[in-house]
Amino acid sequence: MRMTHQTRHLGTRELLLALAALIAALVAIGSQVRTAHADGTFSLSSSTYSVTEGQNAAIVINRSGGSADVLATLTMADLTAVSNFNYTNTGPINVNIAGGSEPVTVSIGTANISGANGDKTFQVTLSVPSGSATTAPTVATVTIIDEDAAAKYTFATNT
Repeated sequence: MRMTHQTRHLGTRELLLALAALIAALVAIGSQVRTAHADGTFSLSSSTYSVTEGQNAAIVINRSGGSADVLATLTMADLTAVSNFNYTNTGPINVNIAGGSEPVTVSIGTANISGANGDKTFQVTLSVPSGSATTAPTVATVTIIDEDAAAKYTFATNT
């Protein structure tokens, strides 16, 4: 059995039409990518925060671009801190971020536990609705600094 191979050469007009179709497809894809982030991109200002116990932790959400109001959500998770004991506002916390706004600060209260009990930590995670995007960091660790120093004892010596 004999096989033949035929090669078809595109003419200039056919080639231009194929390129025009390819360009139109790429433009459509690019348009979809741009509209996927039409509400802007969001991130936390840091991947770590610290606060002295009894004070409010200030969690900052940054926004780049977008003109529509967006409802972002902060959720908390215990690490060594215990929700509703070491910190309040256990969430989720919904934050309305106006279009074109400056960074938004969310306060999370902490309890002043008497006695030296060491630093405690919890995690904050930022999420936004579809149509928006996030950039790192979206997760942060908050350290509640124990303001009560551990007792130090000094012993006198007889010389």
